[in-house]
Amino acid sequence: RGRGKGMMQEGRRRVVIENIKPEVDCGRFPIKRIAGEEVVVTADIFADGYDAVSARILYKKETDRTWREAPMSLLENDRWRGEFVVEEAGIYHYTIEGWINRFKTWQQDLRKKFEAGQSSKTDILIGIGYLKATERRATQGDMEKLAGFAEILRKKENAEEVVPLALSEELAGLMEKYPDADCGVT
Repeated sequence: RGRGKGMMQEGRRRVVIENIKPEVDCGRFPIKRIAGEEVVVTADIFADGYDAVSARILYKKETDRTWREAPMSLLENDRWRGEFVVEEAGIYHYTIEGWINRFKTWQQDLRKKFEAGQSSKTDILIGIGYLKATERRATQGDMEKLAGFAEILRKKENAEEVVPLALSEELAGLMEKYPDADCGVT
């Protein structure tokens, strides 16, 4: 079952989740799928201001105690998509969780400042803070990679070297594996 609307609270309303598909009568009745079939979930997810948003689907079979998660991807504008597979017959529940992604927002801001010739060491130190916070949620191997990125960013002085590393797909992918989504409720 899906929920018709969701809202993350972060001091005030920040992330809005609406227009969730598929759903039947605002989630009162289950959608129907067969075992092995993929459930494709879409929703409009947005925030006030210019902050970057991230989202995921939380799903579980009714008898399961723990929720599993599947990432959602931005399709266009505010429309997001994710999917999960119905592994066996039964009732499944799903909901969508959205949050302000501070690291993505930092990357967007850093890119703009760099292109305008205004990036500074302070901007890099803020990003290093995000890496250090993420280290606590990462596996040992990824923790070491994050620490390595942080050390390189700290040591390099030339913005021409530092900023491309800070904006790299490798670092973004690593950070995406361990989101800081603990900022509210779905």
